[in-house]
Amino acid sequence: MNSLRDALPSVRNRFSAIPVFLGIACCLLTWPGNAAGQLPLPQLETVFPPGGQQGSEFDVNVVDGSDLDELSGLIFNHPGIQQISKNDPLSNPRQFRIRINPDVLPGYYAVRTQGRFGVSNARMFHVDAMPVQTEGAIADRVAKLDHVIYGTVSTAREVDRYELALQAGQTLGVQLDALSLDSPLRPVIEVIAPSGKRVGFARRMEDQDPRLNVVTEEAGTYEIRVHDQLFQGGKQYTYRMALGGQAVPLDLSPAAGPADRLPPALAWRDEASSENAEELTVAPRTKGPVSLPGFLSPRRSHADVICIAPKAGDETLVAAAPQASVPSTREVEPNDTAAEQTASALPLHVQGQFQSPYDVDHYAVAVKKGERISLEVFAERDGSQIDPVVTVTQQITDQAGKTTSKAIKVDEDMKANLLPRIFDTLSDDASLLWTADADCQLQIAVHNRYATPPNLARQSYRLLVKQADPHFLAIALALPYPVGNRTADTPAGCVLRKAGTAQLTVLLHRREGFAGGVSIQAERTPPGVTVPPVVIPPGQSQAVVVLHAAPEAAVGMAELTLQVSDTSQPDAPPQAVQVATVVRKGDQIYPAVSRLGHSLIVSVIDETLPGQVTVADTPAVLHVCPTQTIAIPLGIARDKGFAEKIDVTVAGLDKKSKIQAVNASSQGEDSRQAAVLLKLPADAPAGWYTCQLDQATKISYARNPQAIARAEQELKRRQTNKADLEKKRSELQQAIKQTEQKTAELKQQENPPELAALAETAKTQTAELKSLDDQIKKATTDEQNQQKAIANLKKTLAAKPVAHASALKSLAIRVHAAPLTLSVEPKTLAVTAGETASLKARLQRKDNFAGPVRLRLIALPGQPELAVEPVMLPVGKDEVELQIPVPGDAAKGKRDGYLLRAEFNNEDQQLGVDAPLTIEVR
Repeated sequence: MNSLRDALPSVRNRFSAIPVFLGIACCLLTWPGNAAGQLPLPQLETVFPPGGQQGSEFDVNVVDGSDLDELSGLIFNHPGIQQISKNDPLSNPRQFRIRINPDVLPGYYAVRTQGRFGVSNARMFHVDAMPVQTEGAIADRVAKLDHVIYGTVSTAREVDRYELALQAGQTLGVQLDALSLDSPLRPVIEVIAPSGKRVGFARRMEDQDPRLNVVTEEAGTYEIRVHDQLFQGGKQYTYRMALGGQAVPLDLSPAAGPADRLPPALAWRDEASSENAEELTVAPRTKGPVSLPGFLSPRRSHADVICIAPKAGDETLVAAAPQASVPSTREVEPNDTAAEQTASALPLHVQGQFQSPYDVDHYAVAVKKGERISLEVFAERDGSQIDPVVTVTQQITDQAGKTTSKAIKVDEDMKANLLPRIFDTLSDDASLLWTADADCQLQIAVHNRYATPPNLARQSYRLLVKQADPHFLAIALALPYPVGNRTADTPAGCVLRKAGTAQLTVLLHRREGFAGGVSIQAERTPPGVTVPPVVIPPGQSQAVVVLHAAPEAAVGMAELTLQVSDTSQPDAPPQAVQVATVVRKGDQIYPAVSRLGHSLIVSVIDETLPGQVTVADTPAVLHVCPTQTIAIPLGIARDKGFAEKIDVTVAGLDKKSKIQAVNASSQGEDSRQAAVLLKLPADAPAGWYTCQLDQATKISYARNPQAIARAEQELKRRQTNKADLEKKRSELQQAIKQTEQKTAELKQQENPPELAALAETAKTQTAELKSLDDQIKKATTDEQNQQKAIANLKKTLAAKPVAHASALKSLAIRVHAAPLTLSVEPKTLAVTAGETASLKARLQRKDNFAGPVRLRLIALPGQPELAVEPVMLPVGKDEVELQIPVPGDAAKGKRDGYLLRAEFNNEDQQLGVDAPLTIEVR
């Protein structure tokens, strides 16, 4: 059974397949963009309607977003959902006609925009099996049963009201999705009976959109009300409401079944009683593009989740179901006391549910000495609304039959937060990682921290106890580089400019004691885009993956897939990196809203910045020793006339590493090289560290330079058209004069037959002249308007200074303990130009290191190279005298940019230690 992590979306590679349109419409139809403080980056907020029925065609409007200039269309992650309209990007379209094929399964898919500035972030788009209505198209607000309504709470304090005729004893099931559509609406549903009594109420709980079931007591017209819990509203506050004649499952939990396939049924319970349970047929999603089951919060990234589609009456539900590697069983009641506990051998995987407000479920499992045990309770991570509390007691029985008991501390919450305030993975679920010190029985008690309410919906849990299997899960997010007023949690597309970079943040869940390092690499990349491998070392949980576009990279879009592998097992097959996305950025009070996503889409646009920095080939991991200085050369490409300062800085180094970073700067049109230095002191502690090279500069950026040229071409066209009209008018005026002369001549004769025809010709010519005068007047107005438009364009699109910053490279640094030290004498080598000086080098070995050592002189960037041959020191030789020649044309003065490096092999790595050297040329 494939999980969402393993299912790959079938987004087509659209490089060179989608035309690239540059510029904006001459009539200045523009979309509000970001402030001038940073480069444009497309951000999609809302489309409406955010879904439709299988087999239908309808219009989708781009309602809100920024930097969405000149959209060429909408992009979906399913080939069966396609745009069929041919929109002109230069008209800045906001409405697109789409078609959903009949065979597209119900579920949540991804929609993005593509325009001048690339492909935007994704928004949820739902495909329905039932007929769809939009709020504005419902006559008299009369809703229909077994229909879906898409609506918007467009203003504050707005309450959307719908009328629905029902018979007495009829069932009404209501599903309302908002969070699952990436909407900020916190929905409340109310059902009002004909008598005015409220007979149904539901609101969003945690990450769960509301569901509501009502069995009517009277016949008549019922009113269904939808509003925001805080009575907020706006164009982003969209919702989907499904009205069915069947009860909606309020709690979906997998039935018992084997681990290698999805259980064949799901049990569901209504609000009133756990006795009302039905088995629902399940259609697992194992093939085709990813269809999400709705909103999956960051905490649900801890575990495998699969998308299922059970049937409830005529409605096809879309839901999330957990997937585990261990077969599951149902909880067996009674198990309310230790005497009634359910005993089992490893592994134990049980589906449980609290049956009363203070229910405690007891289990026991036999464990052997030395076994490493992983215990987890899945509740919040499975969408349940309980906060599980677990107590574990180790019970040891000796050979004499004497039993002793000892409490084992359980972590009440999962406290690893991978990316605070952006991708919060904190969970109330309990866990334990423990090694048995004797053969024993673990007695396990599970209860809710708070009294379980009578409403049993979403009060289930899973208890999984097994031998620990250290493993990992990786998640990638497209987070923009923070610059100007753009923060890292800004929802935006992953966009590259030619010869530029973009970045992805990869987070690592370390599961069941996994403590090793992992390597991240791209499985396939868009043409012209490279993704250097990145290592997340032991003890760390995130890294930035930098994407590089070549100067000749193809313009367009394609899917990017990342893989992650254990660095200690290079032959093991890699895992797919899961995808996540930011839905809404945070503020001073609330963190960002993020969720699991469908796919990573990368786009390259036809812009090149005037200054670009490239980092010399550097391995993903730098293996170094104390005293070393590592130089990272930089190449700088500048357009003619671009002399602005470019800073390259080292970010993210742990202060405990004691590594000193020497940043680089480049200023001036001819400044094309620089270097960053990493200096390790003699007392640098051994261990793993990471850092990132970033660049920052200021550039003069014109948002759309092609628009002015197009506008001027349009002005020339209009001027040519006006000139043609004026020429025609001049010719017509000449013809009119000739007609008048001929008429005057004929009038001197008595009743010539041609006079009547000439009169008719004169009448026609007069009408044509008036028409031409009107056309010329309009053409003059059009010309003047176009001239004003050009003036406005030149003012609006004038180049403005913007801050540009981006990531260049991520580095992992492994500091090894050095098995030797190196010293030189003298430390300042005085030499006359054109002569040679002697330098004594001495090794001091330690930790029984007896390997050969190679000595070589290194000139740091900016210093002239000296022709010094490397020297090998075999085992047993620790001193040597080197000859340092200085060219005759060497400039006089002190130069402290030299190192003598001792290179050796240790710990299966080529390592080195340095001794700094100053050369004084006299």
